[in-house]
Amino acid sequence: MVDWPTYEGFRRYHSGCHVCHGPEGEGSSHTPAMKKSVMNMDYYDFLEIVSSGKEESKGEPSSSCLHSAPTGT
Repeated sequence: MVDWPTYEGFRRYHSGCHVCHGPEGEGSSHTPAMKKSVMNMDYYDFLEIVSSGKEESKGEPSSSCLHSAPTGT
């Protein structure tokens, strides 16, 4: 059993993000892997990327498939 914020993050990731970033965050041919990078950033950097996306070197913002940001509830 997990707490609500963990479950909510899992649910949100698998409702949209996994389509591009993969079910385990390993990335794909057109999106970066994020499995390891999220382990090295603080909560506020993570929240900013989840809510606003991140401009990648290819010039394609990852926000094209973003949903609403977590609310903490």
